[in-house]
Amino acid sequence: MNEDIKAKVNAEDFDEGFDRFYDETDAPTAKVIEVLDLIMKKEYALDIIAGKKKVEVRNWSMHYYDRLYDKDVTEWNDLHENDSEEMYWRIIRYSDPLRYVKKIHFHNYNNSWYLDVLCDLNSEIVCNPEQVKYVQEELDCHEFDEVLEEYIKINEGKAEEEQQWPMYFYFVLSEVLDTNLPTVEKK
Repeated sequence: MNEDIKAKVNAEDFDEGFDRFYDETDAPTAKVIEVLDLIMKKEYALDIIAGKKKVEVRNWSMHYYDRLYDKDVTEWNDLHENDSEEMYWRIIRYSDPLRYVKKIHFHNYNNSWYLDVLCDLNSEIVCNPEQVKYVQEELDCHEFDEVLEEYIKINEGKAEEEQQWPMYFYFVLSEVLDTNLPTVEKK
């Protein structure tokens, strides 16, 4: 790969480059998920209601990939990533197939309870020191701390290209919209 082309694309003002990318191509944008249906243990739902749990984490798997990635975007990206080296880097920078989630409907397997919550942000994380530090500091999320410690030990002494780090999807939760679970008054 030509580092000059990558540097050129990365040096663009993001907003201008983003607008230009979509003006100059027929690339689709990822469709929004109005409500994502997720199964959860009741104890975690109660932690969300009490304000103790602010981030929900799911293992990166094909199950969640199929639900969270927009197939139209991934197909377009696959079709065009080899058009040119510049197009490859523009796709990497501007064409995100991850769908934005507005709300999450948590429930158990038999739907005897539910919890509807606004989702402020959903993204992916490679559980490595740099990205875990970000979620610790910016989101006050410590869900990845133990996994990170385990993988630091696993990767100890390995060259960077040989290191392996697990991936996760995460959802930053905000306002509780509705539930049939007991709620507590927030002070």
